[in-house]
Amino acid sequence: MNCIAVLLVTQPARLEGILFGKPVVFDHARVQKRLQRDSAESDGKKDEADVYVLTFQKGSDVLYDQGIKIHVSVNPGVQLAKFSLSQPSVKFGTPEYRKVVHGHSKGVSCGRGALAVFIDSAGRTECSSDQLRFKFFCKSLSNGEYKASIFAYTPEFKSGVQGSFTFKLEKTQY
Repeated sequence: MNCIAVLLVTQPARLEGILFGKPVVFDHARVQKRLQRDSAESDGKKDEADVYVLTFQKGSDVLYDQGIKIHVSVNPGVQLAKFSLSQPSVKFGTPEYRKVVHGHSKGVSCGRGALAVFIDSAGRTECSSDQLRFKFFCKSLSNGEYKASIFAYTPEFKSGVQGSFTFKLEKTQY
């Protein structure tokens, strides 16, 4: 059983999106922090990353037909109060990609940055960290609330999301 901290949206989301070239409006957003870190270990060296999962979907069903799920790996202990990440569009396997994703470490690396999964109503699901342009900014408001802005797009699948939303940190288990 995985335990996660859930950041629930406190204002209705209305984020513009595109899935496989077709426009969509995402009316539900969820930001979760996995309690268990990603890790990689080799030759006695270990790297860990905190992982936030951002979900943007059409409709409130647990099993949604249209959505984007983005896994964002960051340095351990990063606080949302002043969180900002900007990832350029880089091609997988290139020196630029290795610098962006693994440049934080000269040794073993579990990676940093964003990976996106796109789901459409025809049952198509694709996953990409290749050429994913990603920007996410978050700041603390009052009473444990946060305001966030996002832009994510990949030309390979003609899919992405952009907009702003407000959320509040709550804990859950599933």
